[in-house]
Amino acid sequence: MTDVESPDAVMMMAPLDMAKMDELDEIVQEGKSSKLVVINETAIQYELTFETSAPVIDEIEQITNEEYEKTLTVSHNSTLHYTDVKTFTDIPEEYVLFGTPFVLEWVINGTTVNILEDPRFEVEFVDTTNSS
Repeated sequence: MTDVESPDAVMMMAPLDMAKMDELDEIVQEGKSSKLVVINETAIQYELTFETSAPVIDEIEQITNEEYEKTLTVSHNSTLHYTDVKTFTDIPEEYVLFGTPFVLEWVINGTTVNILEDPRFEVEFVDTTNSS
């Protein structure tokens, strides 16, 4: 079994006699439908092209006199795990003008990560109205 890195992706290659469905645990989600492709020909390399549905982003705002909270939920209807999903949202300008501090958090599987402090995230604030 070998891992091969290409400029566009990382893939796992294995001789067909070694290929096992349990090797897909990291990329296939439990409980989602999947398809098995059986190729009955000999070749050095195979290329499969497929499409997945786009992720869906739901926004929920909760506003009180003391706090502004916006929750973005990213979901999808695919068997494959999605990675590197870009999201964006607007923050009401009045909160920015008054210097209201805010935190951006990523919650996954019950774990919360402050993405402003995590180097894995490249957060960029953009003034789209040139009013800063």
